[in-house]
Amino acid sequence: LWVLGRLVDIIFAIDIVVTFQVAYTVPNALTSDMYERSPVKIAKQYMSFPCTDGGAAGWFWLDLFTVLPWDIIGVKSIRFVRVLRLLRMMRLGRVIQLLNR
Repeated sequence: LWVLGRLVDIIFAIDIVVTFQVAYTVPNALTSDMYERSPVKIAKQYMSFPCTDGGAAGWFWLDLFTVLPWDIIGVKSIRFVRVLRLLRMMRLGRVIQLLNR
């Protein structure tokens, strides 16, 4: 079970790295939505204040918080682990959002 947890952490860590390369939509009044492909702007969007821009921006901090190996760091609180699991469930909502595009 510990190995499976580390594997999931690694997958989420890879997702963090990949997300820095994924374009995001920018509404355009004149034409259909456009995609922002500038790595600097993507990073600013991803690392902005958590859950801003209608829930589309700021996911980096939640992603980072959920991928840290808190049990290795030394946090033993069961309540804290449950909160982290809830945060991971929020990430699943984001994945569903991405798949719907």
